[in-house]
Formats: sequence, structure tokens, C-alpha cells
Amino acid sequence: MRKYFRQLIILSALALTPLPVLAQVSGDPCGMPAQKQTFQATISSATTTKLISGQAGRSIHLCGLKVENVGTSGTWQFKIGTKTSAECDTGTLAMTPAFGGTNAAVGTAGNGNTVLGYGPGEIFDTAVPGADLCLVSGGTITNIWVFGSYVQ
Repeated sequence: MRKYFRQLIILSALALTPLPVLAQVSGDPCGMPAQKQTFQATISSATTTKLISGQAGRSIHLCGLKVENVGTSGTWQFKIGTKTSAECDTGTLAMTPAFGGTNAAVGTAGNGNTVLGYGPGEIFDTAVPGADLCLVSGGTITNIWVFGSYVQ
């Protein structure tokens, strides 16, 4: 009887012990769905558009991304930086190659969709705490629609 009573006490103690919060998947910030935020933008000209505002001391971890590029030779590229007089004009660093365009080596020619991520793992992180994430569009732009998720 003592044996069963002791086991009951141990099991009761285990049941009352709080379980740890789910850990990140392999140290991946994007492995915690509750932490993710989303962004979206519609761009209709060749310009630099801030997608995510940087926070002091924190990097942006891009988790998922879909870009629809409608135009004859539009291109787009992710860059980071801070604003002095225009979005991402200071400390600018390219995070991706240029996508799209009729002769672009990467991405779709003219009209098309590009989807990155949306599985486990991040696409990239800004590596510069406090930097904004921008999309730089160029060429003949009819419309670029971008939607993504991130952790900061």
C-alpha cells in the first residue's frame, strides 16, 4: 500500500509542476508562431518602401514572404537601413539579389509570383539591430504586392 501511495504522491507532484513554454525550434525565432507578426504593402511605382520599422537593439527575422510582381520589367529587392531623409537611405545593405525584370537572373520575368519561406526556419535576419526593412522597386512597375511574416 505504501508503494502505491508513494507513486501517487510522485505523480501528483509531477502533475502540479508547471510545464515549460514551448521552446524555439532549433533556436529559430520563426519557430514560435505566437511571436510572429505580419506586414503587407502594395507598391505601384519605382520607389523605396519601408515594410518593417526597426526596434532599438533588435533584429528583424523574416519568416515567410510572398511577392506578386505585375509589370513588364519591374524588379524588387530587400534592403535594410535607417532613415535620414528617405526610407533606408543610411547604412543601406542589400539582403537579397534583385528579383524580377525581363532579364533578371533571379526570380520571375515580368509578371509572376515569388514565395519564400512559410516552413520551418527563417529566410534571413537583418543582422543589424534597429535597422528598418525596405523593399526597393525599380523598372516598369504596374503593381507589386508583398505579404510576409516576421519576428522582431
